[in-house]
Amino acid sequence: MRMVSNSWGGPPSSTYQSAINSMDALGIKIVFSAGNSGPSCQTMTSPGDYTNVISVGSTTIDNALSSFSSCGQCNSGLIAPTIVAPGSDILSAWKTSDTAYRAISGTSMACPHVSGLAALMLKKNPGLSFNQLKSAITSGAQKANLVTPNQSCGGTTASQWPNNMLGYGRIDCEQTMKLI
Repeated sequence: MRMVSNSWGGPPSSTYQSAINSMDALGIKIVFSAGNSGPSCQTMTSPGDYTNVISVGSTTIDNALSSFSSCGQCNSGLIAPTIVAPGSDILSAWKTSDTAYRAISGTSMACPHVSGLAALMLKKNPGLSFNQLKSAITSGAQKANLVTPNQSCGGTTASQWPNNMLGYGRIDCEQTMKLI
């Protein structure tokens, strides 16, 4: 299984494109956090705004878009984020001791949920291409219980799918695993 999950980036640019293209050429599946500059439109960060990555936005416990989650439309015209996952107030290990925990928020907390799903998918079917992986994750996404923001971005409204706020919806591991 070859995949990478990252939470680094910056303003929209092609700075990371050659590194991402090299990983893509090696068959590495790439998942990136969308960034924490939202929820205004056109706040997606690079490389989360590249076509050969799965970009992950953040939702709250109430299935609403997190107030910080970056949104599209990307300069390339790509709808982003690709998908959203829980990313607000996620309990995580913390740096103050070997036993410390802290609730943390950010698309960096949402990204590992999608990476974990992708890893399970690749374990079950190691031959999945990037497009097959992305298609299954987006096709299995849950939309029914999401609280749609009262905005439109890049020509998409929150009531249409996919859109530039919540992508294709929130990950649904059970439904997605049935698709592969």
